[in-house]
Amino acid sequence: MTRTAIHAMKFDFDLMVIGGGSAGLTAAHLAAGAGRKVALVERDRTGGECLYTGCVPSKTLLNLASEVWTARKAARYGLSHNLDSEGPVDWSAVKARLREVIAKIAPQDSPEALERAGVVVIKGEGQFVADHTLEVNGTPYRARGFLLATGARPHVPDALEGLPYHTTESIFELGELPKHLAILGGGAVAVELAQAFVRLGSRVTVVSGGDCLVSRFEPEVSRLLRQTLEREGVHLRLRSEVLGGRVTVKGLELKLKNDAMLEVSHLLVAAGKRPRVQNLGLEILGAEFDESGLKTDPLGRSSCPYLWGAGDVLGRDLYTHAAVEEAILSVLSSLKLGGLARWRAPQRKSYPKALFTDPEVAAFGPGESEARAGDARIQILEYPFSKLDRARTDGSEEGFVKLIMSAGKLSPRLLGATVVGPRAAELLFSLELMVAARIHPLKLASPTPAYPSYAEALRYAVMGLYSSSETFGIKR
Repeated sequence: MTRTAIHAMKFDFDLMVIGGGSAGLTAAHLAAGAGRKVALVERDRTGGECLYTGCVPSKTLLNLASEVWTARKAARYGLSHNLDSEGPVDWSAVKARLREVIAKIAPQDSPEALERAGVVVIKGEGQFVADHTLEVNGTPYRARGFLLATGARPHVPDALEGLPYHTTESIFELGELPKHLAILGGGAVAVELAQAFVRLGSRVTVVSGGDCLVSRFEPEVSRLLRQTLEREGVHLRLRSEVLGGRVTVKGLELKLKNDAMLEVSHLLVAAGKRPRVQNLGLEILGAEFDESGLKTDPLGRSSCPYLWGAGDVLGRDLYTHAAVEEAILSVLSSLKLGGLARWRAPQRKSYPKALFTDPEVAAFGPGESEARAGDARIQILEYPFSKLDRARTDGSEEGFVKLIMSAGKLSPRLLGATVVGPRAAELLFSLELMVAARIHPLKLASPTPAYPSYAEALRYAVMGLYSSSETFGIKR
């Protein structure tokens, strides 16, 4: 379509956002706040996966499980006379708490909140039918630009066809606490929910085809989490897979690799996601995509000049904070604020990742093996929490800080980091800020953190660059 034809076309909206999850909500609010006429198309509930079936319920469940676990451990100190330290929790009370937290957050993501911000909310499924045209419930809408934020759906292996199973879309609505829960997968979702359910009183078996858990993190993180889960009662079946199964009176009998059989009451599939790119009419727009997601440049622009993408539909960094940042970049790009967008774009290379297990894990940048493959002059600084007084008082001595630095005392640079321990994600942010603001590592060691605090670990780790004392970080 020529520019003349585009200018002659009557548009209903400046921007139509397809999908009401974290990316879509951010994009709609940002564009409407910039004075654009915006519509958001959502087939179900605004708020998306993060609010209803992802981060919010899972982290609430982890917190409840931690409280239960702490209460059960109180038996060591003679405080268990009113506690059933072995029995399962009241699952109906757990579900009520999940719903309560969701209900507290839902209003800020609601259609009413969007409409107050000047966004027109259209309920239904959209499909592109012509240039600049999206059809929803049989009604065509024309817009100057579109942002695709349709998210991703859980991936379910073909071997499970015909078997009853759960994903994160249904696991939080179970009618009862599973007696024996099998979890298929070895990533963040599988590990977090394995710990949550075993602490709540379920038997849990994790089945994963990998050699280790959470392979996107450093090997020492995987080893520590494996030890922790096994110590708490999780059974791990690594280098295995579900080949099939059958329904039984007690639940399911799963056939595993090497002819092993596993009897469970419930099955949770946490084996990754697949972007929602099918049946949207993207072919009509000439937008490039495949099963791995919509193809975009660092500013969220697709091969169609008026279509941007953000969030899980891109199939890259499947994190809520990544979806929010991608939405910001896409809207800035669509508003012709390319300079500002290009300034923000490099942050995409180092999105932090976190596990909200106990211990908590957070990391950004390259791991040690990746960094060494790119530069032989890499230095590693490690500070174990076994040397940190606050960790000793809290019983969190398994934690650590690991910094990956470019070599050189005068001008070292922080390339990546891993933090394991309480509030690891918050501690990691200080390190991310140091990189983003190009702060010399020595300046991180200059302020005096309160004693005793976990912030001391960051300071002492960096001081290992300049001192060989065993008090500080270990340099290798």
